Amino acid sequence: MRITTVRYEKTFNLGNYETERKMAEATVEDGECPDYVMSELKAFICGESVDKQNPQYDLKDGKGEVRMTFITSKEWMDTYDAMATKAADLRSYIKQNNYIFNYIKAQATEQDSKLFLDRINQIEERLKA
Repeated sequence: MRITTVRYEKTFNLGNYETERKMAEATVEDGECPDYVMSELKAFICGESVDKQNPQYDLKDGKGEVRMTFITSKEWMDTYDAMATKAADLRSYIKQNNYIFNYIKAQATEQDSKLFLDRINQIEERLKA
């Protein structure tokens, strides 16, 4: 099966029994990771993004609060990996940091960084267990 289109939709509570629904849809190009495209859509809808000229990588706790900010993806990945073993609610921790993780994974894939991709795969395998 080949995924050709992804869509992200979120309903925001405005208070006073009012909500606003936002939706974005994108085409997955050849060689592009659908998870990365989905994370880009989520970032667009939720107002998060990584400035590709001056990237800063926020590491969030399971509640979504920024705990640390890093300048390099390597520092972020090292700390993400270490903190994952200590997270009380691992599923929430992974969910809150998924956008940056997928962004770094896409960068490593684009740059064909075998060493970094091996590290990412090791982390993914360990977190699945």
